[in-house]
Amino acid sequence: MNKKNIVLLIVIVVLASAAWLFMSQKDVPVVDTGKSVDDGTPVMINNLKYHKNMAAAQMPGLLYEVPFGNGKDEVGGFLQDLDRYTEGMPWTFRPVSNDKVWVLDSVNKRLKLFGKDNKVEKQIVLAEMGVNVMDFAVYNNETFAFFNNVSGEIFVTDKNGEIKNVLRGFVTATSMEFNAKGELLIALPVAKGKVCVDQVGQLRGIYSGNQTLSTIESTAGGLYCLQFADKKAELFIQKGYNATSTVKIAEFEYELTHTKDVWFSGGEVYGCDANGNVYLGLVVCDIDGIIYRERIYKCTPEGKKLGSVDIISSPVLSPAAPRKRVIAPNGRILTANYNEDLYMISYHEIK
Repeated sequence: MNKKNIVLLIVIVVLASAAWLFMSQKDVPVVDTGKSVDDGTPVMINNLKYHKNMAAAQMPGLLYEVPFGNGKDEVGGFLQDLDRYTEGMPWTFRPVSNDKVWVLDSVNKRLKLFGKDNKVEKQIVLAEMGVNVMDFAVYNNETFAFFNNVSGEIFVTDKNGEIKNVLRGFVTATSMEFNAKGELLIALPVAKGKVCVDQVGQLRGIYSGNQTLSTIESTAGGLYCLQFADKKAELFIQKGYNATSTVKIAEFEYELTHTKDVWFSGGEVYGCDANGNVYLGLVVCDIDGIIYRERIYKCTPEGKKLGSVDIISSPVLSPAAPRKRVIAPNGRILTANYNEDLYMISYHEIK
């Protein structure tokens, strides 16, 4: 056999081997080495299903335990709420310092200031404000606003609860905050945005936007809002009343891949600490509701990321509550839940 025939034979063998390899592999799926082949069985924590990566996420620490009842140092719960206006616990609370918190005891028609020893230090009587005060806000520890969702009225009072003005026409409102000027920012779905009024009810304007527009004001001016799609979320500031006045200040991505499709399924801007830093939460789930990540981020007012923490949630929070979490002056992230006997305020923190 001459050299040309030998070379030809080698070429034929190589090509035949390549063809056989191609034919034998064509029905075998290609494995993406960057994707997890088996994510494993979800873990159950607090009666919620989490991806196994969340097993080491931060559990909440306990700050307050308040018994249910009608006494001074108690708050009304399901057994005391004979008219069933609440969902078994106070609607909301707000910290006024690192160791004191106002709790809206709607059932007993009181706003109660609890100290570190779980004892009430001060009360504001709400009896003149109707059957169900669902939300409240505080401005400079001197002015309060109370929202009755049955009558649609907002009562503006001094620090002792003396009513100064009554604002009407807010039946569909869901929550409210004071801005830096002492004006009220009211989440009002019927207005398709957040309504800004002064303390006598004069309309200042309406921040147009969908439900991701918050009532949390940036120290730079404007309201924070979130947008999320697939594995990317964005934090904006809406500078003016027009929805086109938004400026993106931060992006967040879910960087992991899984055998199932996952995406940002929810998020919320929670509030700001004493330094103006903003806190927001983002949740990643799959189609079965398994939680792959629940993370709270801390950012400067301009959107620079300062830290984050993965957390485990409580499943007993009411979806109708005015807010899910509240930020204390020192940056602790506070939330409330309850059991049969106690109303509890817990915290997470970004270290």
